Amino acid sequence: MINAFAAEALQLRKRLAPIIIGGSWLVMVVGFGFAVPYIVYAALDPVTQAAERAQLLGSLLPSAVHHAAAGSYPLFGGAVMLILGVLITGSEYRWRTWPARLSQGPTRTHRGSDAPGHGRAGGFPPATPGAVRERRRRPG
Repeated sequence: MINAFAAEALQLRKRLAPIIIGGSWLVMVVGFGFAVPYIVYAALDPVTQAAERAQLLGSLLPSAVHHAAAGSYPLFGGAVMLILGVLITGSEYRWRTWPARLSQGPTRTHRGSDAPGHGRAGGFPPATPGAVRERRRRPG
């Protein structure tokens, strides 16, 4: 399990997609969490709308940064994480490594294990229909 996690972490470090997606999320947080409220703050009349200006100014101060970041996560976080997931797993699909990953049986150390999910009983099936098709196409 630790080796698999280390291998996936190495893949993420080598790919540029997480950095680009993280940067775009940061730009959206700064843009929509701070730039747009500042534009609204600057557009409000200081004489007639002083209460609204004071409320917006309170949300723009550094003490409210965590509220703006946490408040923007439901707006952008789900979509950004979906795009990140597609970018990360898309190459696995394109390189046709999903059938190999999904059809791998238990390792030699887990063959005698009675734990659920190990071996052929109680876990995922040993092969998916796509993996079976892939095996039939390949000569040898």
